[in-house]
Amino acid sequence: DGSRFPALKRVNLDNGLKDFRPLIANDAFNDSSLRDYDLDLYYIVEFEVQDPALVSKSYLDLPMITDVDLDWLQTKSTIPNDSYFNGQWAHRNTGQAQAFGGGSVGTYDCDIDSEQAWDISTGSSSIIVAIIDTGVDSNHPDLAAKLVSGWDYVNSDSDPEDDEGHGTACAGLAAAISNNGTGMTGVDWNAQIMPLKALDSDGSGWSSDIISCINYARTHGANVISMSLGGGNYSSSYNSALLSAYNSGIVNVAAAGNDDVGTVSYPAKYSSVMAVGALSPCNNRKSPSTCDGEYWWGSNWGNELEVMSPGTRLRATEIGGGYMADMNGTSGATPIVAGVASLIMSVNNSLSAAEIRAIIQNSAVDLGSAGWDSDTGYGRLNAYQALLDTPGIDPCITDYDAPEIIHTPLESTTETGPFQIVAIITDDCGLDIVSMRYRVNGGGWNSITLSVLGDQYTGNIPSQISGSTIDYEISATDDSPNSNVQIDSQSFQIIDGCVIDFTVPAISYFSQPVDSYDETGPYLIVLNITDPCGVSNVQLNYSVNGGGSNVGMIIE
Repeated sequence: DGSRFPALKRVNLDNGLKDFRPLIANDAFNDSSLRDYDLDLYYIVEFEVQDPALVSKSYLDLPMITDVDLDWLQTKSTIPNDSYFNGQWAHRNTGQAQAFGGGSVGTYDCDIDSEQAWDISTGSSSIIVAIIDTGVDSNHPDLAAKLVSGWDYVNSDSDPEDDEGHGTACAGLAAAISNNGTGMTGVDWNAQIMPLKALDSDGSGWSSDIISCINYARTHGANVISMSLGGGNYSSSYNSALLSAYNSGIVNVAAAGNDDVGTVSYPAKYSSVMAVGALSPCNNRKSPSTCDGEYWWGSNWGNELEVMSPGTRLRATEIGGGYMADMNGTSGATPIVAGVASLIMSVNNSLSAAEIRAIIQNSAVDLGSAGWDSDTGYGRLNAYQALLDTPGIDPCITDYDAPEIIHTPLESTTETGPFQIVAIITDDCGLDIVSMRYRVNGGGWNSITLSVLGDQYTGNIPSQISGSTIDYEISATDDSPNSNVQIDSQSFQIIDGCVIDFTVPAISYFSQPVDSYDETGPYLIVLNITDPCGVSNVQLNYSVNGGGSNVGMIIE
C-alpha cells in the first residue's frame, strides 16, 4: 500500500488506488519455487479507470519498482474444441502425425496456419463448396447440417448418398462442422457442402457424369468445386465445362494424382483448374521415401502443378458417422485447398476465380527451388497469408504499429505560464485513448483536459512558479485489437530570470543638490533605484575637492 515508501504512496493516491494484494494468493514466503523466480515480489494493483500506459510509467519512475506488467484481459484464440483437432497436423503440425508402421513424425509448423487464419475468418454459410466424388454421408454428425441439395449422376436421382466413403472424407476436410465439441475440424467452419455423386461404389465414374456435376454446380450456386479424382486424357467438352464454371466465378480445384510421376492428371491439368499436390508432414512433396512411411505412392508433379497441401495421414470424416485417421493422397490435399478458397470468398465475395487463384499461389510458402518449380509448384498452402493478402481484409486485425505523435516539445523558459501543448496524433486504425498529464518537481501527476479539432489535440499546463521543473507526457492508444501504445515524454524548466540576470539596476534622480554659494549642507539626494530581481545593496560615496572617498548616509 506504499506506507513504507512515501513516494510510492503518493503515486498510489495520484492513480486512484482501489486494491493492492500479492500476485500469488498462497504464502509466497514459504514457497521457495516462487522466490526462485521472484514471483513473491509481484503485487496486483487495481485503480480507477486510468490510461494504463501512463499509470505503468508513473510506477516505473520510482526507484523501488523494477517491473510493471499490465493485467491483460485474455481471450481464447480461434482454436476449435473438436475432439480430433489436436491430431490434425494439417491445421497445427507439432510432429504428431502417426506414420505408417508406427511412430510420430512431422516438421514443426509445416501446416497451413489455420489457427491464425481463423482469427480473421471461419467462413460464411453463404459460400457453397461442391464435392464431386462418391457422394456424401447425409447422416454424418459433422456434415449433415451443412448439406445443400445435390444430385446423384450415377443412379440418376436426387439422393447423392455415399456408398464408398471417399466423398464423405473429402467433404469433412473442406468444411466439417467445427468447434462443436466433437469430431474433426474442417478448413471452413461455416461453408455449405453440395454433394454431387459422379463416382460409384468402386470409386470410378465417367467423365460425362463429372461434366454434368460441374454444370449442376455452376447452375445451382456453388462457389468452389473440389474434385479429388483423375484419369483419362484431354476432352474438349470437359475443358469447356470447367471453363464455363471458372469464368462464372467458380474456383475449380483438382488432385494432381498419386502415381509419383512428372505428369499432372486430368482434370487438374486443365488450365481453368488448380492442380494440387500432396505435402508430407515433413514439409516436402509426398514420395515413397517421405517420413510418413507410406512407401507405395507419391504425389505427381509437372508444369501444371500449383500448390502443395497436406495429403497424408489425415483425419477425415467416414461413412457411418465415424472418423478415419489415415486419409491419403492428393485426394485429401484437394479439399483443403477448396476450403481455403471458400475462406477467401467469405472475406471478399466479389473476387473472380482468377484473383482467388492468384492469392493462393502468391501466399504459398516457397518450397524446393526458389519461386515456382515443377516439383512443389508455388509451395505450401498458407491459409493465414492468403486471407491477409485478400483485398478488403481489415489491416488493423494484424496491426502492430503504434500511433504517430507529432509534437514540438516545450522548451525551458523564464515565463511562468500557462503553457499550451499541441500535438497531431494519428493512426491508420483510429485512436482509442488519448491523454496528457503533467507533474511539477517530481510530484504527483495531474491530468490535462484536452480539446480536439480533427487530428489536433490541445491541452494547457497551468502557470507555475519560477524555478519549477515540469514533466509532461502525451499518450495515445490505437483502436486495433493489439491496443498499440505510443508515449511522448518531455520535460522543461521555468528558469528564474535572476539566475541569468546581467542587467544592472535602474537609477533615476527624484531630486539632487544644485550649486550653492551660501548653503553649507547637509545636502539631500533622493533616488529611485529599481531592478526586477530586487536590490540587495545601495551605497552612496562622495568626495570633497577631489579628496578621498567618503561614505554617505543611506536612508531607504
